[in-house]
Amino acid sequence: MPNVIQTNQNYGITPTFDKAAIAAWKKGAPEHYSQFKYADGNPVLITYIDTVIMNRSGIQYLEKEQIRAKKVMARNVTPLKKSFEGGIDYTQPPPTVEKVGKFHNGRSGFTRDMSFNQLGWRYFYFDILEFKRPRDRRTFMCMTNEKEQKDVRTFNDSGDHYWNICESIKNKEIPQEEDSIRNMVNTLYIEGDDSDREQMVCNLLSFAGIPTGGIRTFHSLKGQGSTQDWAEQNNWPHGGKKNPNVEEIGYVLHSATALGSINMMMTQAYESSFEKGKKVLCEARAYIQRVNPADFNNQRETFDFKRKHAWEKMEKVILNCCSIITGKDGKPEIKVKLPFLWKGFYAQKTDADPNNGGSCIERENLTYDAFGKPFTV
Repeated sequence: MPNVIQTNQNYGITPTFDKAAIAAWKKGAPEHYSQFKYADGNPVLITYIDTVIMNRSGIQYLEKEQIRAKKVMARNVTPLKKSFEGGIDYTQPPPTVEKVGKFHNGRSGFTRDMSFNQLGWRYFYFDILEFKRPRDRRTFMCMTNEKEQKDVRTFNDSGDHYWNICESIKNKEIPQEEDSIRNMVNTLYIEGDDSDREQMVCNLLSFAGIPTGGIRTFHSLKGQGSTQDWAEQNNWPHGGKKNPNVEEIGYVLHSATALGSINMMMTQAYESSFEKGKKVLCEARAYIQRVNPADFNNQRETFDFKRKHAWEKMEKVILNCCSIITGKDGKPEIKVKLPFLWKGFYAQKTDADPNNGGSCIERENLTYDAFGKPFTV
C-alpha cells in the first residue's frame, strides 16, 4: 500500500495524493468496470467517464439512494477512518459518483464519505460513472458493497439483497418474471448457498405476486406478498394485539408445527385472557413453503399431520407438569409444577475485596446463590 499520508499531515484539509498512482488506476479503470456482470453473463451497463480529484462540497450522498436497508452503520466509520490515516491504497477502487444536475451523487463510498467528514478532508479522488438503466445503477451499488475478507467498509447482507430486489420489482426496474428475479438473486446473493438463494427466490416470487404452477405463494417477512399483508387486507389477526377488531388473538404462523411457536401462542392467549378478564383463544394459520404444484395436496396433508402431532406433544408436555393432590378441604386439586431444577450461578467472583465486587473468591467446582453463598439445594 502506498503510504502517502503521515498521521495528521494536512489533517483537516486534504491528503497529499500520489497523482502517478491515480493515473495508473485511471488507465485500468475501464477494464475494472467492464468486469461487472449479471449471473446470466450479460454486462452491467456502466460507462466510465473519468477519475478526478474533487471538492467534496459538490458531492452528495443521499440517504434515500442508499442501497443498504440498515443504512450506514456508525461502528464501521472509525475503523475506516483509521485505515485512511495509515495510507491510501491506490490499487483499490475509489468512491464513485454520477453527475445529476448541478451535483455529483455518490454511488459507492457512503461509509467512506462519513470517515472523510471525521478526517476533515475537503478533497478526494472519485471515479465518475454513468449507467444505462436504473437496474444497472442499483446492481452496481449492491455489488460494490459485497463483503471481502478483512474489509472494514460497510457491506450488504442478505436482508439488503432482498430489500434491493424488492425495490427493483416495485419500481419496475426488472421484468415481473421468475427468470429475471432469479438472475438478480444469483447476481447479488453470492455469499449464500443454493438453498439460501432458492428461499430468497421463493420469497421474492411471493412479493411479486407470481404464482407457482397456478398456486399462490406467501412469505413470512413483512410487506407485500406476506402473510401479514394478507391478514391486514382481510381483517384477520396477524399478531398478539395487531388487530383489535378481531376478538381472538391470532398469529399467521407458517411454523405452527414448532413447539416454540406453539408456546408463544399459549403465552399470548394467557396474557390476553388476563387483560380481558375472560378466556381468549389464539388462532393459527399456515401456508406451504416451496410449493410443488403436482404434490400440493399431499404437502398440505403432511403439514397438517405434523401440526397435529406437535399439538398433541405439547398437551402431553403440559400434563407432565400437572398432578392431582388432595386439598385442605379434602377435595382434589390440580397442582402445576414445572419440571425444572434451579442449580444456581457459575463461579465468577475472583476478588476477595468486598469493596471491589466480591466478599469471597468463588471456587470453580461450585455454584452459588444470588447472595454469593455456595448453592446446596
